Amino acid sequence: GLVWWGGSWWVSNKQESRLRAKLTEHGLQDRVHWKSLNGSLFGSFTLEDVVVDMPGQGKVQAGSVRVSDVVNSDDRQRLALRVQGLRQTDVKGEQAMAQMLGALSGRFELPPMDVELKVDARYDDDEGEIQLSLRQKEAVDFDFHLELTQIKVLREMGQAAGAAGQAGLGSMGGMGGMGLFALLALGEQVQLKSLQSSVKDRGAVERGIALYKRHNVPVSVDGGSLASQRDKGFAQRVLDIKAGCMREGPALLSKDPKGSCDAVTEFLSGKEDSLRVSIQPKTPMPISKAAEALMGRGGRPGEGAALLNVQIGS
Repeated sequence: GLVWWGGSWWVSNKQESRLRAKLTEHGLQDRVHWKSLNGSLFGSFTLEDVVVDMPGQGKVQAGSVRVSDVVNSDDRQRLALRVQGLRQTDVKGEQAMAQMLGALSGRFELPPMDVELKVDARYDDDEGEIQLSLRQKEAVDFDFHLELTQIKVLREMGQAAGAAGQAGLGSMGGMGGMGLFALLALGEQVQLKSLQSSVKDRGAVERGIALYKRHNVPVSVDGGSLASQRDKGFAQRVLDIKAGCMREGPALLSKDPKGSCDAVTEFLSGKEDSLRVSIQPKTPMPISKAAEALMGRGGRPGEGAALLNVQIGS
């Protein structure tokens, strides 16, 4: 037990020194603070009571931030990040995260959020994936899984940024100077293999429907029950959304537009509490081309559905 405790203490101090050096390298040493860092002999570490100052937008706080499954080599880069109790305080500015989430969920105050992120870049296989999950009580749960190929350009970008820093340009300046190159490289060279995402309502949609009925559906004193009028007005709005979806909505990218529009409207109307979107091209395609197909550009009507193989369901 003493050996284990001593080893963990040594690892914690070593990891904390490295983290502080990295923050200093990026000029963030005065903006990121934590109460304690606990390291593991297996390479993971956890920060407790983390506070990040965001200029103009208050502070982002987390009960804990755990970093694990770290691999950083020429052939592979991998990381798992788990944030518990994420919230924003001392909110400033109109675009603050807390205000946006509050507006979307029908509330201006929500319980803390839990976030998990996993990144795995396998340069030897030229493939990578990103997994993200958000858990927000009284709002929504969100899951996202992206698979990519032809990712070696990302390693080249990282190496170029490191070389720029060593040349005296500074790490932030080096990355800033590479901004346009990075966007072009990502769009034209990195290819999409698949994308899976889902959202589950935990109160946000339900409250949104109630607010819409109360504030956006006109009622009259001689029109019968107010609740009945509001239900009828909202039902008509759902039909309008479905009609718009069938004419020009993203569901037209699906091989089953009617089923996709049914799934979208059932979620927005509260009949179903979840919505899933899957994009799985028959062959990988550049991200820029996939984006054009999603926006209906650069092709004939219906071509996007054939290229992307989009599926939308409950």
